[in-house]
Amino acid sequence: MLESCQEGIELNFVNQPVVSISLDEELDEISALCVYKDQLAAVQDEKGTIFLFNLIEKSSKELIKFKERGDFEGLAFDGNNFFVLGSNGDIFQVDSNGGYRRFTFQAKHKKKYDFEGLTYDPKGNQLLVLCKKHGNKKQDSYLWIYRFDLMKKQYLEEPFLKIQKSVFNKNLKASAIHLQNDDLWLLSASTHQLVHLNTDGNLIKITQLDRDLYPQAEGICITSDNLIYIATEKKHNRAAFIHQLNQD
Repeated sequence: MLESCQEGIELNFVNQPVVSISLDEELDEISALCVYKDQLAAVQDEKGTIFLFNLIEKSSKELIKFKERGDFEGLAFDGNNFFVLGSNGDIFQVDSNGGYRRFTFQAKHKKKYDFEGLTYDPKGNQLLVLCKKHGNKKQDSYLWIYRFDLMKKQYLEEPFLKIQKSVFNKNLKASAIHLQNDDLWLLSASTHQLVHLNTDGNLIKITQLDRDLYPQAEGICITSDNLIYIATEKKHNRAAFIHQLNQD
């Protein structure tokens, strides 16, 4: 397992989004994004439905309904199936007809774990699963990225990476994760930051997001042409949005 530790961090400040798209009321509680073919897919916190978002028409619709209720915090697509993450670490493999298989996270400690982010790793044929709160209080000074093996359909004992929270300018509380090539992107709703690392845990850049535009940023994905999409859920009187950014 790799451990990330950084010092002397400088912040970069992002420009205005290239495109901002207001979301329908059904996605007020949007909690995760992923790339699906040439479109985006999304889930929201409380409803077991995968939504399809058409970037050209700027419209959303229900794609697959697999469960009535839950607490869903991550979404990934491996080319065949969707995978939806529950906040307790459970992973739902969802087929195109709404059928699903549920795989549980076997906690080693009795206290609550809190998961909030999922991304597909094609090189490792695995899912990377972000745990923002560890069940062992002594280990909770780190963000943990666990591995879910797609062949064995189980969590691997050895985590992929752990990231020390205190080395960042603020106590990072990540809410989403995305893997692109050999880079990891972590999104923090509480600190309004986008953290760019390599898969060895070395920091590349921290981008400070405008808290007015991203009041509760909960989902991130990056397309093959390097467009970054960040979803922020409804907060106070501001609607839920998907914002498009260009990589520097």
